[in-house]
Amino acid sequence: MISMETLVIKTENKFRTLITKQQYKKGEVICGIPREKVVDKPNRFTVQIDRAEHTDVGKLAALNHSCDPNVILDTRKMQMVARRDIEIGEELYFFYPPPSGKWTRRSSACAGLRTASMLSQARASCPSPRWSIISSTNTSAKR
Repeated sequence: MISMETLVIKTENKFRTLITKQQYKKGEVICGIPREKVVDKPNRFTVQIDRAEHTDVGKLAALNHSCDPNVILDTRKMQMVARRDIEIGEELYFFYPPPSGKWTRRSSACAGLRTASMLSQARASCPSPRWSIISSTNTSAKR
């Protein structure tokens, strides 16, 4: 698995963010997604990797949501990939749709063509049901 050594968790006012210590080009693999601890129920430290499987993602649990993310979690290849060029020191964000189609205030805020494009891109890299979903208990979200 590709190491998470280039990632650091920053904590400010009880909110965690994931920052990169390295520059990445669009399409470049940033790190692998751990699969050592697979569980059947989601929690704030897991990503859904199949209809009834969630994996503890370690540092990646500090990723926050964005309607315009800079990374994609490819749960088919179990890799985090740069969606666009990323600079050193930049916070990493990803788009995560609600589990089981339960749309919320946050997902409504992402409505529009840009989000439709993101959903399409997410489906292309992670066909249903293997979507990249972190539990919505992560409260620090970039909109």
